[in-house]
Amino acid sequence: LDDFEILQNLGKETKNLLITKVKSKKDNKIYCMRKVKIWNLMNIDKDIENVKKTIGQLDHPHIIKYYNAFKEDKNQYICIIMEYIETDIKNFIEIYKITDQNVPEETIAFLLIQCLSALKYLYSKTLEPKVFRLSNILMPNERSLKIGIIKDSFPEEWEQKDDINLIFFFVKQKF
Repeated sequence: LDDFEILQNLGKETKNLLITKVKSKKDNKIYCMRKVKIWNLMNIDKDIENVKKTIGQLDHPHIIKYYNAFKEDKNQYICIIMEYIETDIKNFIEIYKITDQNVPEETIAFLLIQCLSALKYLYSKTLEPKVFRLSNILMPNERSLKIGIIKDSFPEEWEQKDDINLIFFFVKQKF
């Protein structure tokens, strides 16, 4: 964690999860860091390696890129460093609603093709989504999208009974 400067919290903090925008002190790039509380500490090193193997090897233009995972705060948390994207598709749609315009059909078709391409890729890697939410679809720009990763890439004991389940690995920003 010493390699990153925390810039701001993204979304609501819970007892099990904190999502932050961070800046790397090594390369000066902006990333998103998801800090997840671990309840079963017995397998933490193995869990980190499994996460790195599962999501670190994914390479698709429409899937969020994951860079690293490491333990932190006396090994009670796993921090996962991933690509930072400013907005999600819900906010994109909201802009059109506010201006009382329709999203152009060509844009909808283009984004749908990208989304289906990413889902097909995940299925080919046996990472099958259980839940698919609009807040899990992030938009680097108006004609491109990226989706988050599903819970199957994380150990079962990471799931807790609170507001945030690791169904998708996502960033939810407040605007």
